[in-house]
Parts: sequence; structure tokens; C-alpha cells
Amino acid sequence: MTLAEYSAIRREYFQAIQNNVEDYLQGGGESNKKEIIALVALLYARVAFLAFQDGGGGDKLNKQAETYLAGRIKTEQAYVSEMFSKLKQAREDGVDDIDAAFEGQRRAELYSRTLDQLYANAKLIGAGGTMLTFDGEDGQESCIDCTRLKGKRRSARWWVKTNNVPPSRDFECHGYNCQHYLRDDNGRIYTI
Repeated sequence: MTLAEYSAIRREYFQAIQNNVEDYLQGGGESNKKEIIALVALLYARVAFLAFQDGGGGDKLNKQAETYLAGRIKTEQAYVSEMFSKLKQAREDGVDDIDAAFEGQRRAELYSRTLDQLYANAKLIGAGGTMLTFDGEDGQESCIDCTRLKGKRRSARWWVKTNNVPPSRDFECHGYNCQHYLRDDNGRIYTI
């Protein structure tokens, strides 16, 4: 997989979330939520398959990748439902100061970052025993987890198993401004 292929899928996902959130806040309905829920299943599967191949996993997801993908789809679809419930409540409360365009863009960025995490984890599952080093800049802030992991060299399998794939929401920094990545011994970057 090339980064261009992933970028195209990410743009499609970003735009769909942005458009549907904006439309919903401007009077749209249940179809906005349904479109995103369906898109999660479709695009998550495409990203996982392409990332798994990119990691060297072959032409068919292994059991670990299938299990990971199914769990991520289920979790993300629940988050989408929750998001639309909150948006519905905001509409019902008559919140007039909601900037639909801003809210659409904000939600699209957050959900697209989650797609980045899916890509990274599926790629690492495909990479299996490939040795990878935690590297990169500390970003706007340095957290305990990033400091602890920087310079560590472990197998791709270990990074996934221990949930230490940057940028992780489980890190103290929550990965929002994290500029760390995993690279192989030849300098090839495995995470976004």
C-alpha cells in the first residue's frame, strides 16, 4: 500500500464525517448516522487489509488481524452512535451557538485520527516479528509513556500486544500532539 492510497481513504472518511455532522446539525436525520456507521465497516476493512499487506502480512488477514478489525469496527460504530446521540441532545436543547461547520471539521479530525491508529495497528500485525524502534520528536509536550518508550527496540508483535503503538490514546499525552512513530532498522516508518 502506498501512503497515497491510505490518504485517499482517509480524505473520504474525513469528508463524510464532516458533511454528515454538518448536515445533521442543520436539520438532517437518522440517515446521517447510518451513513457513517456503514462507512466505518467499509473503510475500516479496506484500511486494515491494505495496511496488513503493507506490513508484509500477505493477501489475506490472519486471525489476529480479523479479530482486531472486528473489535475496532464494533467499537467505532458505538462511538458514532454516541456522537449522534450527543448531537441530537444538543439540537433538542436548542443550543443556537453550535457552529455546524466547525463541529463537523472537529469531529472529522478526531475520527480520522482513529483511522490512523487502525492503519498503524493492522500494519504492525502484518509485520509480525519485524523489529521496530520508537522514535520521533516529543511534540508540544513530552509524556511519561513517550519518554519511557523512546529508543526502545521491540518486535511489531510486541508493540501491538502491549498497546504501545504511537500515537496511542492510552498514552499520558493521549497521542493528540504526539510526533512519535515506529521505524524499522532501515529507517522505514511503520506508523503515521
